[in-house]
Amino acid sequence: MGCYWAGPFVIKVYDFKEPLQLPLRERCDLALLDASEVLPGGLDEAQLVTNRRTALPLHP
Repeated sequence: MGCYWAGPFVIKVYDFKEPLQLPLRERCDLALLDASEVLPGGLDEAQLVTNRRTALPLHP
């Protein structure tokens, strides 16, 4: 799984298991609450966690 920083207000997460199969499958499109929200660590297969929210589901 990978993350593309689309700008200061949106985080887009893509599945990079097979990076040569395009288009990449989008797992999450997260509109940030404000500029202080960040991803403090890694991602797992089912959820995304930020410093302000927990257990945001990813698209299967």
